[in-house]
This record gives sequence, structure tokens and C-alpha cells, in this order.
Amino acid sequence: MADLEEWIEHIMIPGGLYGAEPVWRKVISRGKSNRALIMKIDRKIHALDLDADDYQEQYDALMAERRTLKGDRGQQADKTKYEDTGLTVADYWPTIDTQAQREFLLTAGIKLANVERVEHGAGYRVNADMRGPWPIKFIMVEGGGLNLDATR
Repeated sequence: MADLEEWIEHIMIPGGLYGAEPVWRKVISRGKSNRALIMKIDRKIHALDLDADDYQEQYDALMAERRTLKGDRGQQADKTKYEDTGLTVADYWPTIDTQAQREFLLTAGIKLANVERVEHGAGYRVNADMRGPWPIKFIMVEGGGLNLDATR
């Protein structure tokens, strides 16, 4: 197991397959819903004095405002953007714990195949074929870790 972890380290360090890749931060700006404003207008409509001389004008004004809010479908979508952290995978990889590294590899679909130990001098080395998506956009996860977006 330690041999495989060492092999993975080599693809995440400078000069490794993923080492020079930038790490991004995903920033989501939450959208807005007009639902609360529409409900407030509905309460105002129901609270109108039916006997007031200007009832119809008040009602028409509130309904026009309500139609305007409903006209834009009552929602603004979330907006997602990616900010460059200034880090590379080689910079960030050593800062996340082993569990976060394993979770990332599983999520990324990075797999080793044809793993073998090859005698090398007084010891041995590990040879393996690495399979995974390319290119990958590495995204920093709040609290430590990496996620990815393979649709760069």
C-alpha cells in the first residue's frame, strides 16, 4: 500500500502528470427568489379595505407590482465562477490529509492498472498504468481536499 501511495505522490508532485495543474476555488453566488416579496404583496392585497374609495387603485397598483415580480419567473439563478488560488496540485496535495487524498482519487476516477513490483538495484520500484480523466480542473474543497470538474 505504501508503494502505491508513493507512486501516486509522484504524479501529484512537480514534474508529475498533475503536479503543474492549477487549483481553483469554486465560488457560488446564490440566486434570489421573489417568492417572499410576492407573498408580502398578497398579504397587502388581502388586507385592503374593501370599502376604501381608492380600493381599486391600490389593488391595481399591487397587482401590477405582483405581475412584474412574477414576470421574471420569480427567480434569479445561482451563478458559479472559478477563481485561481495561485496554487498548483503539487503545492496543495501535501497539505490535505490521506483520507481527503483517497476520496479525491476515487471521485476523480483515477485508477492504477497493471501494478507490479520490479526489482531495481538493491530494492524494487512500482510500475503502474494510471487511468483517469484528462484534462481535469482541480477545485479546492472548503475544509481541505480537492474536487474536480472534468469538463474544463
